[in-house]
Amino acid sequence: GGMGGMPQQQMGMGGMGGMPGGMRRPRPVRYDVYEDNTPVRLQNIASKPELNGKVGFIESYQEDRGRYAVKLQDDGNVISLPPAKLQPIVRNVRLVNLENKPDLNGKTGMIVAFDEGGDRYEMQVENRIVRVPADKVRLPEDTIVTIVGIQAKPELNGQRGKIVSYDDGAGRYSVQISAEDIKNLKPANVRAN
Repeated sequence: GGMGGMPQQQMGMGGMGGMPGGMRRPRPVRYDVYEDNTPVRLQNIASKPELNGKVGFIESYQEDRGRYAVKLQDDGNVISLPPAKLQPIVRNVRLVNLENKPDLNGKTGMIVAFDEGGDRYEMQVENRIVRVPADKVRLPEDTIVTIVGIQAKPELNGQRGKIVSYDDGAGRYSVQISAEDIKNLKPANVRAN
């Protein structure tokens, strides 16, 4: 055949965005759900406080219940929890613009907890725990975030989406909320929690 590889490649590139009404998939793509095997720390569990602080891994998202099946790291038990009881452990998070700890700027670590009251991430960086505000970290692509503190469009607050990219020049994340909707947001307006 005289077609070669080019048309297939072009089709592959454009095929992703052009299918909203065409082919039906059994489950629509979600931009607000943690992927299977995402490591999480359990939190805010009043009924079983002994579970707080334990680490587990997402086994699946139970769409009908709005809960996650989480396999605990220590004993292998699987429990069902809503998103508010889970703090994702986010790796490859870069620290930036820290005036009080300039030696950490540019270093990467992982988010191990989020302090709602102090509005700070607890990060493990080089074998130490540091507490930093949201605007002092750069979250990696594919991190699920919650939108907060938007004054002009308060209806966005509380929505969740997935980071597509970060634009250093504009100082904003591109966050995909749905198949058609990407919002450009300042670091202060997203939380990986």
